[in-house]
Amino acid sequence: MNDTEGQARDTDQAASSPARPRVSLRVLVGAALVIGMAAGYIAMGRQKALRQAEAIEVVRQAGGRVYLDYQWRDGQPVPEAPPPYAAWLRRLVGDTMLNHAVAVDLRGAQLSVAVARSLLLLPYLHHINAADTVVADDTLALWCRMPGLKSLDLQGTPITDAGMEHLGRLPQLTTLSLARTAVSDRSVPALSRLRRLQQLDLANTAISPEGMRQLRRRNDE
Repeated sequence: MNDTEGQARDTDQAASSPARPRVSLRVLVGAALVIGMAAGYIAMGRQKALRQAEAIEVVRQAGGRVYLDYQWRDGQPVPEAPPPYAAWLRRLVGDTMLNHAVAVDLRGAQLSVAVARSLLLLPYLHHINAADTVVADDTLALWCRMPGLKSLDLQGTPITDAGMEHLGRLPQLTTLSLARTAVSDRSVPALSRLRRLQQLDLANTAISPEGMRQLRRRNDE
């Protein structure tokens, strides 16, 4: 066989063999970026879940109760509600990776600064029941940093007008109970800033009839 025939055979074999796909550098870099972003997102999610789990444990150790999103319906706790995810998935990643803490009941709990501060690690928290606890004005200075808070029960707590200045910075608040507290007419301006407030309990407070009228007038504006 001469050289010409050999070259022809090699050419035929090359033509009949499947072409190898070529992956450009741009595609590889893009894939690496997507994988890196996904890994970073998962890592951030795990960090948030760990912080949430730690905060929940602090509250429970103090005697409080924490409700995840599937345990809270229409403003009421449903502690026996079944988790929405499969058991194997919850075992794999944990409840705090899949669900968010949305409500906390601190009644009867030993409320310390550490417990009050731990609530800041629950970014989806929108309800706090702290009735008849030792919540003080400096506690409200912490909680005003939770702009998503919608419902707050402070009846029977030692808060004063000074603490109400902090509550005026909760724009989403719709339900507030201040019954049996020391708040007075000095708190009317702060309460008037809560434009979304729908339910306000001021029973057995020092707010005068004139203060009540001012609140009603500002609510009607």
